[in-house]
Amino acid sequence: MKVCFLLLIIAIKSSFASEYNASVKYFNEQQADQEFHSVNGLLEYKTSILKTQFDLKLNTRADFTESERNYFDLQNAKLSKDINDFTLSFGQRIFDLKKLEGPDQIDVLNPVILDTGFINPVKKGVPFFELSYIGEKHEFIINYLPVFVNNNYPGDSSQIILPNTFQEVIYTEDNQDHSSNIDQYVFQFNSGWDFLEGLETQFFLVRHVAPRFPFAALNSKYEIELRYLKTSMVALNATLPFSSWILKNQFIAKRFEHSFSEYDHNINVIGAEIPFYFIENQETTFFLEYTKVNASSDMHVEELNFMQNDLFLGVRQTFSSQYAPELKIGGILDLDYPGEHLLTAEYEQRLSDFTKLQVEIVVIDGNEKSMKNDLNLNSLNHLKNADYLKMGLQFFF
Repeated sequence: MKVCFLLLIIAIKSSFASEYNASVKYFNEQQADQEFHSVNGLLEYKTSILKTQFDLKLNTRADFTESERNYFDLQNAKLSKDINDFTLSFGQRIFDLKKLEGPDQIDVLNPVILDTGFINPVKKGVPFFELSYIGEKHEFIINYLPVFVNNNYPGDSSQIILPNTFQEVIYTEDNQDHSSNIDQYVFQFNSGWDFLEGLETQFFLVRHVAPRFPFAALNSKYEIELRYLKTSMVALNATLPFSSWILKNQFIAKRFEHSFSEYDHNINVIGAEIPFYFIENQETTFFLEYTKVNASSDMHVEELNFMQNDLFLGVRQTFSSQYAPELKIGGILDLDYPGEHLLTAEYEQRLSDFTKLQVEIVVIDGNEKSMKNDLNLNSLNHLKNADYLKMGLQFFF
């Protein structure tokens, strides 16, 4: 009996980690709520026994300025069981589909907390069932999503006034019942290829209710409310090493149901990641990503997506130090309206084994010519007063 109990203890492997981030965000616009004081908490727990794994990740924020900014989200609560070459998983999780440094068009499954960032907002977990097969060079994954999860929208006093920051919006008076109760699934095939060394691809076939595609509709009482479109998407991610470069490409085809087929569109993103070593043991990496949206008309393109004909440029600098400092600078340039751009700068470094300093600056400049009508919510003019400086201390336990 004692031997069996000892073997059970040896078979169980567990890890526990937590981190807390106290931050202050200062907005440039002189309004009553220009400062936000908040504390973020992240709790992670992992355990495994024999061939069964359980992962838990909780994310929460307490804001001392505006209670509407508080949230509690179960980002990950996943139970997995290995069965020969297959893995069966279920619970709640974040789908990690992002492969680009700039706004990622392929990540349509995760609802987000919209006031947490412009390029990479905090994602929310969604319930799922998954069956996956992982071979030597190929992976096949099937996911079923039984429940629709909505975004967290900014409060009335937030400087981030768009209900869809970096999201797609359609306004219509269509009062059809666009229910979120449909079967949502994701087929994913990942592969490496021998005929071109280093080439890796990801193929996605997705049917879902798009949490990042809200539209305004009139209900039977002639009240405006947000609804969500049933969407089908085919997408391909590809990365290829070329000398010291990494070349990237995304192609996405989105199709909509009911009376919204006129908004069907394709998105193509090409990019490159280029590392340099100007100083020994210090890496400088440049990023370049160009996004082009093709739809049936220019008007539909402007309504569909913030990134329509845009260039993302960025640089990441790492330093050889025991405190692991890192600097990231990025910018989105609108090639249709050259005066419209978004610039970000992030710096972080460890202060000790248990603390990290984080600084973020966002500067946004709009262009009045891009405001062809009041329904074009993808213009940066709606965000031009949302420049901010954010400073935080992260604690690890």
